[in-house]
Amino acid sequence: MSREERTKHTIFNCHGCQLPKFAAIHQMRGKIRTPLQKQRCMENPIYAAKHQKLTAKDCKAAAEQLFNNTESTFYKMYGKSYSATIATIPSIPLVLKDTPSEKKKKKRKTETKIKEKMESQLEKTALTRKLGIRVSGRKQDKLDKLRTFESRNEGEHNFQIQTYYFLNLGKVSFSL
Repeated sequence: MSREERTKHTIFNCHGCQLPKFAAIHQMRGKIRTPLQKQRCMENPIYAAKHQKLTAKDCKAAAEQLFNNTESTFYKMYGKSYSATIATIPSIPLVLKDTPSEKKKKKRKTETKIKEKMESQLEKTALTRKLGIRVSGRKQDKLDKLRTFESRNEGEHNFQIQTYYFLNLGKVSFSL
């Protein structure tokens, strides 16, 4: 075609472009309106690769399929799990997920460590805390008595309960 013919050329007045083979290629540029046009465009591999809309579900399914194929071949070849092996590589930031029971065990361990650490610190500083306050020994005893003070009615009630258990202690039979 000469230059003049090329400038005048359009899809609508060209007989070669009206052929189904070329029509699908030219339709890629515009909107696809009919199902037949869409089908013709999808037959063209270039168009299909560029305009295929992949959802997250499709991507996830493809990744799972790829992983399962790799996992089975790797296990057959080396006798180890691919996911466990890949988690050991430091340059790849993957970590195996803990089971719920392992999570509980880790949590209990950390809690017991914290508790033991606090108790040991309290034991180390008990005497310092006792002597460190600006209260004499007598005053400290008075304060302790005030904290544990019980009224006359409370005292009589507690005394009756204690005497009842003391008197009936011989009547109660314990079996081991």
